[in-house]
Amino acid sequence: MSPGICVLILSLALGASTAADGYSTMRVLNRGGHEIWSAWIIGRHPSAAHLAVADAVGQGVSTWLLWRTEHSRRRWLRVVARLAASGLTAGHVVATARADHLLAHWR
Repeated sequence: MSPGICVLILSLALGASTAADGYSTMRVLNRGGHEIWSAWIIGRHPSAAHLAVADAVGQGVSTWLLWRTEHSRRRWLRVVARLAASGLTAGHVVATARADHLLAHWR
């Protein structure tokens, strides 16, 4: 697969999952919840703008690193970077599903 196509596909998937995770996080925060895993970066009760900026910076750094590693001659580095991007995407999908589940059973 060409490096450009791989970066495009993984970046779009990561961006979509990051946006969904951010949206579900704001829904939980608006209902009185708090941030757990990334509280050291954005605080326990971040504003929507703070969360959006943190997600955008993370997305930009992830995409840049993926682009840099896709142009490496080392195949193992490209494979590790692709797996890391896929893992980040899966993590955002799981976090979104957990938040949606939490919101569905919130009383």
